[in-house]
Amino acid sequence: MFSEASIEAAVETRSAPRHIALVRITHWIIVLSVIGLLVSGIGILVSHPRLYWGETGAVRTPSLIDLPIPFIIGPPVSNRPFPFFFAWILVLTGLTYVVGSFITQHFRKDLLPVRRHLKPKFISIEASA
Repeated sequence: MFSEASIEAAVETRSAPRHIALVRITHWIIVLSVIGLLVSGIGILVSHPRLYWGETGAVRTPSLIDLPIPFIIGPPVSNRPFPFFFAWILVLTGLTYVVGSFITQHFRKDLLPVRRHLKPKFISIEASA
């Protein structure tokens, strides 16, 4: 039916569309910052496995939830800035992505639907398919 040479030729001639460098770089920075937030959050939770409601919370105050893991008295002071650092990296990268998407018109070309796709007739056809 199809020869191996024709399939290879079709694969070679057709290139997959790629995102612009801004999108790829910001997405990977977001992945790394979310991993950093997750790791630093787990570190805080392991070092103090008691969850409080509101602004109160200390070693001898009642907690809302006690997790069944060993209680280690607080993380070192040097580890406390890490969640804030990763959160700011996440926010600044998100802002860079949004501003860069408007400047490079990635938002208009790739993210916004075409005007004809917003018509009720098209939506009903797509919904029924």
